[in-house]
Amino acid sequence: MVGRPDGHAHMSQAEWAQIYQLNKDACPDPAQAIKFALLRVEAVKCGWLKEGDSNGIVRSPPPTQARYVATLNADLNVMKDQIQLAETAAFILPMVGEYVFRTLGHHYVRDRGLYASSLLYRSTLHWVNPGRAWDVLSAQKGTKTIPEALYDRYNGAPAKTTIITSTAAVIDSLTQTNLINQFAGHGKFDLKMITTLTEKIKADPPKYHQAYFAYGRAALTPAEKADVEIAKEEAVRFAPYS
Repeated sequence: MVGRPDGHAHMSQAEWAQIYQLNKDACPDPAQAIKFALLRVEAVKCGWLKEGDSNGIVRSPPPTQARYVATLNADLNVMKDQIQLAETAAFILPMVGEYVFRTLGHHYVRDRGLYASSLLYRSTLHWVNPGRAWDVLSAQKGTKTIPEALYDRYNGAPAKTTIITSTAAVIDSLTQTNLINQFAGHGKFDLKMITTLTEKIKADPPKYHQAYFAYGRAALTPAEKADVEIAKEEAVRFAPYS
């Protein structure tokens, strides 16, 4: 399991160097090739690669010893400066990418991190499935291995369901001030339906994602889909009061 000491892939120095060389060759931006290859090889080392559950994996013949040794000698000084960051980033970034995918519906956001976000998330680590990242995040919940920011976002609602969960948050705030009954009675809203569905969404966010299949989940049943659409309509109707 990723995140556990025994979850790390056991590889020799030669295997590490071969993976580094192959991924440096595969980098679409030569200017970022060292960081790209270093991040990928560290992701493999910490256990993200899983046979049959990774996208876009290509098997290639290993490079010759002479070639990868020459590459390591040439890159060593840069690698020394980047290795610690790469080790940490390789573990955390797939889970960050999953959160972005889950809540925004795509793989990356603009930032000023290691290198261009499109390369970082779309190319470097795209082979880690959102479902695998979610499973690892779930397994680490309650431990100290993952930053609190990820724990705080663990039950973040999937894209296109936030109108429901945001409305539930407003309902909760109004409940604290004893105003909710006035609003509910005035508009004849079914607020219980919104809050109940929000609890279900937060209990299992991948189930309600448009790309549920990326998490290895089955589609919502017709009844569940209907509940989501009705809750959205009720949330939109309640919006002027929120």
